[in-house]
Amino acid sequence: MLANFFSLKQLENMAKSYTDCTGVPVTVFDEEMVIIAEAGREMKVCKFSEIYNKAGACIKVLKFSGEMALNLGEPYIYSCPAGFLHICVALINDKKFQGCFIAGPISMNTISEKNISTIIELNEGNANMQEFLPKLTLFIKDMPIYTPSRISSLSQLLFNTVLSLYSNKEDYLYMSTKYNTYSQISEDIKNYKEAQRLSTEKLAQNAAEDMVRELQKRIRSRDREGAYHLANMVLEDIRLSEAGNFEVMKLRLFELYITLSRSGVESGASIQKVFGINFDLVASLNSILTVPQLQEWAQKVVDHFIDNVFSSIYSGRSLIIANAIRHINTNYMTKINLKNLAELLHVNESYLSKLFKQEMGQNFTDYLNEIRINKSLSLIRDTDNNLLDIALAVGFEDQSYYTKVFRKVMNQTPKQYRNGRISA
Repeated sequence: MLANFFSLKQLENMAKSYTDCTGVPVTVFDEEMVIIAEAGREMKVCKFSEIYNKAGACIKVLKFSGEMALNLGEPYIYSCPAGFLHICVALINDKKFQGCFIAGPISMNTISEKNISTIIELNEGNANMQEFLPKLTLFIKDMPIYTPSRISSLSQLLFNTVLSLYSNKEDYLYMSTKYNTYSQISEDIKNYKEAQRLSTEKLAQNAAEDMVRELQKRIRSRDREGAYHLANMVLEDIRLSEAGNFEVMKLRLFELYITLSRSGVESGASIQKVFGINFDLVASLNSILTVPQLQEWAQKVVDHFIDNVFSSIYSGRSLIIANAIRHINTNYMTKINLKNLAELLHVNESYLSKLFKQEMGQNFTDYLNEIRINKSLSLIRDTDNNLLDIALAVGFEDQSYYTKVFRKVMNQTPKQYRNGRISA
């Protein structure tokens, strides 16, 4: 029990001090993720409901974040199901998880209607929804926005605050040494890559990276058996390089998952597709105890990325662009832009722009304008409609811009086209 190691008054005072200094609410959970202390509840969007106490998405993310903070030995910043950032620092005794401090919710971006919709879904069944919704909307629209650097500072401050609770120097040293070890490893890797030393280690690293790249290729091409084989090779390489250190092996597999996730996001997949709604696949890694279980988990990762992440992302003539073209050709007369098209297709806007240019040989705007001009030709030829009405009918907002684009595409004005005269 957490109360056996820290007094409730001590935890409450620590949470209150942090909140008073930063303006960020703090919640203290025990090892079962039950709230035992809280500061700044009036600043928490969660005050409108009891979602923390539900055995649903929120509690799963909380448990996973607590375990990650313990395993990493440092603050763990995560996004809750409602879309807000939180900072988690684990409380430990005898190297075991005893609870955690959670600072948040914190917003790094302007609150959107999507945030509100998500919170409403999490509170489905709330009998006081008519009273709940307007209060919620007003509250989150007034939430402060934090920069990434400020969030990083808040994270370090919370970590130092929790460390100050420890009178047991062994636990203090365990946490701080683990944190410093990971930091030093990261710095060593950075220096190692910058130096580009051609050594046995470098050659081994290159071979491992080649295997991961080949695994990505097999997953993208949906070669399931080939991907299984590559995943087993990667796991065996990790087992040998880490000399059987099981916890480090799990961490290395988690890094592989992150690498595949980054590739998926860069290819246009959504974060929700990559990690899943409830993080079940990622969270299940913590309960694995044997190498065969690691092999089974690695195969599940392959299945997940083939079936859920890369299922609609193709090299060459992609399904994404095929769907984009179909939507443009059907809805050219409406107000279409790259941003809302990307949202409709559930892909990143910049990725869609790049892929569109790569596969169509022209950018999105030029293609849309050509479709609209071509659709306007029959209206010019076969009707007596004035040019303004024709421009509006095919999706242009004014005649002037329509004429400018028409000249660019047809090398003549709409009037000249109608009169059958080609411009000089």
